Amino acid sequence: RLGTLTRTSGAPVSNGYFSFTADTTQATSETFSVGTSFVHYLSNGIDPEDIDFKVLKGLPKTDTNTYIDDYAKLAETFVYSEISSSAERAPEHEVVYCNEIVPNDGAPAYDDLALVGLNLRSSADIQQFSQFSAYVTGGKECLKMLGGTGPTHLFPDILYDLMTNSRYGAGTYIKPYMIDTDSFAAAATWCESRKYFYDAGISEPINIRQWAADNAATHLLHFGEINGKFFLRPAISFSPVTVSGLFTAGNIVEDSFKLTYFDPEDRDPIQVSVRYREERPTSDITGPGLFPVMREVLVREADASSTDPIELLDMSNYCTSRDHAIDAAKYVIRTRRLSQHVITFNTTHDGVVAAVAPTDYIKVAMDETEYDEFNNGVVTPEGAFVSTKQLSDGQHDVVLWGGIDSNPPVDSVLTVSNSGTQATPTGIVFTVKSQSTQVRVYQIESITSNEDGTFTIQAMYTPVTSRGYLQLADGFDATTNWSIDNS
Repeated sequence: RLGTLTRTSGAPVSNGYFSFTADTTQATSETFSVGTSFVHYLSNGIDPEDIDFKVLKGLPKTDTNTYIDDYAKLAETFVYSEISSSAERAPEHEVVYCNEIVPNDGAPAYDDLALVGLNLRSSADIQQFSQFSAYVTGGKECLKMLGGTGPTHLFPDILYDLMTNSRYGAGTYIKPYMIDTDSFAAAATWCESRKYFYDAGISEPINIRQWAADNAATHLLHFGEINGKFFLRPAISFSPVTVSGLFTAGNIVEDSFKLTYFDPEDRDPIQVSVRYREERPTSDITGPGLFPVMREVLVREADASSTDPIELLDMSNYCTSRDHAIDAAKYVIRTRRLSQHVITFNTTHDGVVAAVAPTDYIKVAMDETEYDEFNNGVVTPEGAFVSTKQLSDGQHDVVLWGGIDSNPPVDSVLTVSNSGTQATPTGIVFTVKSQSTQVRVYQIESITSNEDGTFTIQAMYTPVTSRGYLQLADGFDATTNWSIDNS
């Protein structure tokens, strides 16, 4: 008796197997009988005494219906340590490709695909067929912001479709009520009137927010979010700007105003080399399209130097209009030169209750202190007054320093007397300061709420002319203000 095994279900068959723990050690492939106590139920009439069993140590039963060697592992094992196999450290063979053909449950459907057919006739001239190119004269149909449905090449239409389509866009997360359709329609009118077109296919996954912001800028548009709704607005206006609010020391939280100038190299004049696609040999829009030719135009302001740094703007993926490319370059050049600084400040709820929002224009009036380096002087310890410019008797606002390193200069009042020959305080050097109120126009970039109930406004400086026009737009379309070199 070598061991005890109890089968609780099922019936043994001639090629069946099972495992158990024997009372004593058995040699591999040893044959033994099942014994008289073996209870079984067979329907094929096989006598249990005719069934033999072999001990197969450590080897599971393998599927004999495959082409895999049941004893492949044993075939790679040697009893002598002096002999080694090439498969001991790594497999000798590797499965690198598996072709599986599975029948479809139903007939395949090819919905939402653009189908193309190609006939090839046997020819000795065709040695290889590495790629296939096609010129698409139409486009995917979508909802048009200016009415109707159909193919479009207006950026606002394409963006709206990407944001609301649940199959290939962000429609699962963005619903139509989360989009300011009026602003999108106005942006579509802007693009159509200026002939700014987006002619491209989107074949790779994109971050819609970043993609929208980047491409909106080259269409002279602002993309953003106001009150939970996405919007598109023209970034440039050719009429006097409308000021939506005025901020002064009265509605700016004390000590919250900050002004940050851009680095000088970021404000230097530049030239822009812009790339676009040329697809038609003439201006005949009814003629057939051609495969594109890459073009490049160098743009700079008329009074700029040809030695100014050149920056590249690549719009060749979607821009097929030379005028569109040039306008985008103009916008980059003017924005770079005119946007000198940004400001941030906190205001109360009453300060933003006037319905100001991102892209709106505001005026900020702040007191500005100016120092005249040629209007300074000293007061001797004896009280004698000496200055570069004569000061009348009375009080004057100055910045003074008493000559002690540990005491920094301070704002103070200088009192002049005795026909401008005496002054107090004594033993100081000073410079006269003058204060004025500076009013500038800014465009709001963002408005964020704070935990203390205030709001932080960030705005960029946008200078205007004396008539209220943006300097960015002044003479924008005048050819005499620009130097354009074709290449």
